[in-house]
Amino acid sequence: MFKVFLLLFLFLSTLFSNQLDSLSKGYLVVAVKYDHKPMSYLNEFGRLSGKEIDLLKDIVDKLNVNIKFVELNNKRVINMLKTNKIDMAIDSSLKSLNEDKTLIHSKAYYFDKQVLLASNTILKNSGFEKKKIGAFKNSAYLSEFKNLSEKNNLVLFSEYFQLKKALKAKNVDGVIIDSNTANSFLKTLDNNFKIIDLNLKTHPYTMVFDSKNILLKNKIDKILENL
Repeated sequence: MFKVFLLLFLFLSTLFSNQLDSLSKGYLVVAVKYDHKPMSYLNEFGRLSGKEIDLLKDIVDKLNVNIKFVELNNKRVINMLKTNKIDMAIDSSLKSLNEDKTLIHSKAYYFDKQVLLASNTILKNSGFEKKKIGAFKNSAYLSEFKNLSEKNNLVLFSEYFQLKKALKAKNVDGVIIDSNTANSFLKTLDNNFKIIDLNLKTHPYTMVFDSKNILLKNKIDKILENL
């Protein structure tokens, strides 16, 4: 019986210690995208800017800690969360994070929906049938578009800049992205492109934590409630 209590004590001590470290070390390490304009991106001065960056700065100010940013790597982010190399990740497109049951999500801080940014040759109703459509391969919401139309050739990319490059080079006829990002892309394209609303459901943007970091997650949830 003593061994059982000892093991339980050690487990709880480790869990509490892990939670405490995230809040007491004086800073949070947050993984964000560096090319997800207008949410999080490097500006012309090489500094991180965007709606998510401003939100995170408000949050750490209320937590009275500093913040360190690292670039979000889709392949490594789950392992980085579980090994405490980062305290949280922030990007709505990571399908793997939504599926992993050992991770927890904050309250939603923003809502958006997927749209089709396409050349003018694609018509709203059936014009994207049998066309090459680019998409972010880790998107948690790509299945919505697949259900809408299965008669197209999906071309999957790892980064947002690759989507834009493929669109400019006309390697794809259109791309499926969040409306915010679509409007940002549109500013850098000529008049031969337009945004088509496919009437897909809105989806939440959340911050992601390892389950042992629930104390930090709860504190951030309270801040989000009051923002």
